[in-house]
Amino acid sequence: MASGRPDRMSGTMRRALTVSLIAGGCFFSAATYAEGFQTPADLAFNAHMQPTVQRISMQAWPAAGGMTLRNTQALTELYQRNGYQALWSNPDHWHPAALHLRAYLEQLPSHGLDPDSYHYTALRLDPSKLNLASRIEQDLLLSDSFLSLSNDFSATETGPQATWVALPWLLRLQPSDDPTVLLDTLLPQHPDYWALSQALQSLLLQASPDPFATLDTTASLQLGHWGSKVEALSQRLAWLGAYQGPTSDVFNEALRQALIRYQRSHGLNADGIAGPATLAALNTTDAQRIERISVNLERWRQSSRDWGDSHVRVNIAAQEMEYVHRGRTELSMKVIVGKNDRQTPTTSGTIEYLVVNPYWNVPRRIAIDDKLPLIKSNPGYLERHGFTVSTQAGERARPLDPDSINWQDLNRENFPYYLRQSPGQNNALGRVKFMFPNNYSVYLHGTPSRHLFNREERFFSSGCVRLAEPMSLARLMLRNHGPRGRSADWDFSSNATQRIFLAEPIPVHLQYWTAWVDRQGRVQYRQDAYHRDQPILAQLIRSGRYSSADRLLAFARGPVNQLASR
Repeated sequence: MASGRPDRMSGTMRRALTVSLIAGGCFFSAATYAEGFQTPADLAFNAHMQPTVQRISMQAWPAAGGMTLRNTQALTELYQRNGYQALWSNPDHWHPAALHLRAYLEQLPSHGLDPDSYHYTALRLDPSKLNLASRIEQDLLLSDSFLSLSNDFSATETGPQATWVALPWLLRLQPSDDPTVLLDTLLPQHPDYWALSQALQSLLLQASPDPFATLDTTASLQLGHWGSKVEALSQRLAWLGAYQGPTSDVFNEALRQALIRYQRSHGLNADGIAGPATLAALNTTDAQRIERISVNLERWRQSSRDWGDSHVRVNIAAQEMEYVHRGRTELSMKVIVGKNDRQTPTTSGTIEYLVVNPYWNVPRRIAIDDKLPLIKSNPGYLERHGFTVSTQAGERARPLDPDSINWQDLNRENFPYYLRQSPGQNNALGRVKFMFPNNYSVYLHGTPSRHLFNREERFFSSGCVRLAEPMSLARLMLRNHGPRGRSADWDFSSNATQRIFLAEPIPVHLQYWTAWVDRQGRVQYRQDAYHRDQPILAQLIRSGRYSSADRLLAFARGPVNQLASR
């Protein structure tokens, strides 16, 4: 899959660079370099920068050049330790490091970020304005921009992580250094992030400046239909790149195939019929697509940086799973995920063992909300589906006679029982479950409800992930990561419950992607079934890192922008 990441250095070189920056390397700080070599202009800069830094450190809303500074504490520490020296210029010119950083800001729309959140417009770096006031103002803005980018690029759900890297780097900044090399190392190094960034870059350059007329979603269109609605459909698919033929008012086979391609890229029923769901998706504007990709790039920046060379990942929004071994996808399958009121969480963990022919200890919420009404309406439900009842949890609990319990008197406030389902064809976990410690008590498992995998939308579970082909995943895991010395051909014919620990535990990532680039390089979109996109977008807007798709489009198409050339 193509990657849009700047090909400046290998991953090994990147890691070596970061280690050297943290360890101290062999660079001299600007302050050390300046000792004994200060010109009158340098001394004047020092004399004015010191009270400026001290002043902004005491301000509630510190600013420079009319722009709010986001990193007051780090800036104060930086210039104190640096002897209040200029980092980004001398009296004659702006350093190449400053010009590299400003040029880098022009690329931020391809990351779904607003350059002006990092002082892009205020950073004019005009060589004809190298007066003392301008140098002090621009120096502060450049340092604040670099610190903000460092934190925003490496922010996780627990907060910014990169000041400890960026601050030492700035203290060792040399005029010819390229700060963008370090910034690239702080972004997710996974190729899927860079593929999505490249997709956003392409969309920004190709997006329609004017929204299309809304397609009528009240009537379906299919092979053999004709008229203005069909022509509008062909025009829309042509603009989206799904249809290569001449626009026509006749729904022909070429248009049907184009529609199928579009449906597959959006997780729709690929029947070649433009029904209400497909037409509604086609009404998505380019601005909405820009917004969705921007949100998912932020998800990447907040996600785990170490996916593991071998791992399992579930895309909750797409209801799909991939098993990757040594960097290669060995298995993909449909999954069933949580209902809207019992959503599958976003989390990462490590699969440590498998349970073949598992018992199911029914969670209390499911026992009361789902099972109790069935038991009340059908006294034989428990026996027919292999459930036992007890007053204690666990394997050693003594089963009770279900007929001795007055089920009609039980409710949420009065339910002192535990339900446990024995292995078998009706067991809710199927033949195998995959266990990984997490705070949500969710795991991956099979299911007897095979028919649900034929559904277009598969939000039916109580939070766990049900697998379409659990035994295929189990066999691959045991072949690649199972106990050493055991045959690759495991015998699953026994009905006995087995717990098999993996010799090499496997990372598992339950993620929620509503936009990504597939292995064929096609951008895939999914509906935000859990409504999780909006909170991320709102947080991006509150922080100023994103304002609107129109802003990104304006920067991408501006005369100074170099998106198309990089």
